[in-house]
Amino acid sequence: MDQATIEELRQSIDIVPIISEVVSLQRRGQNYFGLCPFHQEKSPSFSVSSQKQLFHCFGCKAGGDVIKFYQLYHRMDFTQAVEELARRAGMTIRSLHRDETWNESLEILEAVTGFFEETLAHPQRGEKARQYLKLRKIPERLWQEFRLGAHPGGPEDVSEFLKSKGLSRDIAAQLGILGRSENAQLYDKFRGRLIFSIADDQGKTRGFGSRNLGDSGAKYINSPSSKIFNKKTLLYGMHLANEAIRRNSYAILVEGYLDVMALHEFGVRNAVGSMGTALNQDQIRKIKRWTSRVLSLYDADEAGVAATERNLEQFMMEGIEVKVAVIPDAKDPDGLLHDESVSRELREKSLKTLIRSAKPALDFLIESRIGSQKDSIKRAHATRELVALLDKIPDALEAAVLKKEVARKFGLPLELFGLDPAQAPTPNRPSQRVPKALKKATDWEAEVLKFLVVWGNKLELSLMAILPYLDNSSKWSKVLKDLMHLGLEPKEIAGLNWLGEQPEDIQQEVREWIINQEEVQSLVQEVDLNEIWLDLVSRLRNAFFKSENHRLQFEIEAAESNKDDERMRQLLIEKKDLIELLKNQSAETSL
Repeated sequence: MDQATIEELRQSIDIVPIISEVVSLQRRGQNYFGLCPFHQEKSPSFSVSSQKQLFHCFGCKAGGDVIKFYQLYHRMDFTQAVEELARRAGMTIRSLHRDETWNESLEILEAVTGFFEETLAHPQRGEKARQYLKLRKIPERLWQEFRLGAHPGGPEDVSEFLKSKGLSRDIAAQLGILGRSENAQLYDKFRGRLIFSIADDQGKTRGFGSRNLGDSGAKYINSPSSKIFNKKTLLYGMHLANEAIRRNSYAILVEGYLDVMALHEFGVRNAVGSMGTALNQDQIRKIKRWTSRVLSLYDADEAGVAATERNLEQFMMEGIEVKVAVIPDAKDPDGLLHDESVSRELREKSLKTLIRSAKPALDFLIESRIGSQKDSIKRAHATRELVALLDKIPDALEAAVLKKEVARKFGLPLELFGLDPAQAPTPNRPSQRVPKALKKATDWEAEVLKFLVVWGNKLELSLMAILPYLDNSSKWSKVLKDLMHLGLEPKEIAGLNWLGEQPEDIQQEVREWIINQEEVQSLVQEVDLNEIWLDLVSRLRNAFFKSENHRLQFEIEAAESNKDDERMRQLLIEKKDLIELLKNQSAETSL
């Protein structure tokens, strides 16, 4: 789907009536407010801007355009939300990756899921599967909730069922529900097995996992990858956990189907499963749609610990805050919670203690990779690898803080980590040696962007006036420079089509600007806007010169103290250029 089509859809759908279908909105000034549908609250913090066609919750920070709201509320991916909104708007949108058999494939999967569920409930045909579930102590209410099922055991039971319903068995074979023998005869692939329905975020079946209940054949068989099913993009139980994840502000990640169900049984509804030890980037980014915090609760055996270490690397590189809980005696969550040698009360208490005492990722990696090494050379190598991982963390400040923590734990000089001891940050406070003036406030860059977002469509402006005063020391400078490099005019910046490509924290703050500024926007007359803009440029310029002057003076003193003549010469040239630029700007201002 091309961007022009998406933009046409946004223009065709009014966000206010769409949200009003599920949220009671009250108009207040130019905006609408109501109770947030994404977290529990007593006072309305959920706001909708009719002018900018976006929503934002000041409580949980959820927000975006009408497509994003449809995704979050109806648990759809982007393509599904666009297609549903297009249908409502009377627009025809052809999906690039869905052919004419897509809907029939989903219909077949739903029908087969129902068939498996009915088999599990059947007194005779589902008895063996029910006995296994009872042996594993999975309560019946979870059978329905997770849509567990069973295959009757015959070679063509599902095939005949599909034929009786008039559903395509060829498509079922493409989905891996049926197989073909050497003589092209269709047969059931999951026969005689306990069935786990694997659903997407909306609860629609995309494929199946299965466990052998007999003595022959593979223990576990999953649906193969297809146009409908890609195990690497799904998390088991996410459709049941996403609301709890948002409510608790973190997700618990486990390995297997039964681990997820055990945690849900014990009231931990924010648990999801990676369906094996191999977690991938697509699954991590799916979690990131709901939360930026994860607690890893993988199996405590050797494979589980190794997988935890690999996963932590990926989480940290994605900027996700992650902690690790390790179950004693190499148990998995299902084994811990269904250990009947211990009372249920003690099991519940153990689980709460386990979650509460989870270790930060860095502490876990230091202990598992470095602390366990007795050989000093291997310890050094492991430390070097850990620092290389910290270099990949997207937030430079977070990476610096974590590096300093590693240095502190092992008594290593900060210089080994590429940190200046005088300026290295700490978790609790900034370095005392850095002059206050060097910690340049980013407020004026933010105020400039705020002005462009709110009022950029009301007057003609040249953004080149601010370019000399933007550096890379603040996130807002970077955003402004990126928008200018894209060639966006103020009216296009105010249009906000660029916002969806920004990091989530930028999106949240910009939405809050819009909601707050629209309350007072009507008080500002258009005749004042040019004066406001000129004042903003002047303040940005003054802040830039002041900050640069203090930075250069600080570095000159440091170079003099270190007797670094070459560095001193370079800095004096920079200061001379800065003074010349200031003179030129002052002369232009006086004309």
